[in-house]
Amino acid sequence: LNWQQIINPNFVEKETRNNWFIKHKHKYGNSKYMTRLFGILHFIFFAIFSASVPFRVDYPELTEKVIIPCMMPIFAWMVVFYFIIRCKTPQFNDIYHIHWESNLVSKILLIGYPITPILGMVKASFKSKGDLEIYSLLDYIQTTYGLIWYFMIHYICTKMVIAKNSRVECEQNMANFVNESQSG
Repeated sequence: LNWQQIINPNFVEKETRNNWFIKHKHKYGNSKYMTRLFGILHFIFFAIFSASVPFRVDYPELTEKVIIPCMMPIFAWMVVFYFIIRCKTPQFNDIYHIHWESNLVSKILLIGYPITPILGMVKASFKSKGDLEIYSLLDYIQTTYGLIWYFMIHYICTKMVIAKNSRVECEQNMANFVNESQSG
């Protein structure tokens, strides 16, 4: 795709007219629409979370048996939505490795996310049986898993992308130096 195709749909070649991004640019490419959509989603999530606070304090077992399983589909929908958007993004010459980063993060989210609610439900079943030793062990495993999961995403989005971009900048500076040396 050329950048002109995004700006002017009349410029689009017939074979690329079915491009999802071009068809939906007025909706998902519109910052007002996306801000409103994510604002509404965040408000709903905040309202659910805030309403659940008194129940979580007074009835901690309710958190593991009802509140967390109800919130998991919301998180799952966000992960699946992110993965779909990533899959629909066409390949392009991405010198800053944004597409590469998004690809890895979406895979980590899609593979790693289902483990969290599964561990939570297994943990809740052991707590309800009164087996606090296994519950504590599973709680430790779930916390450690969550930290590793978030660390992986953080590492990809910072250290690995910075390293890749530093190589690009170094190569560009070297090419500029060579071009200046040859012309001068």
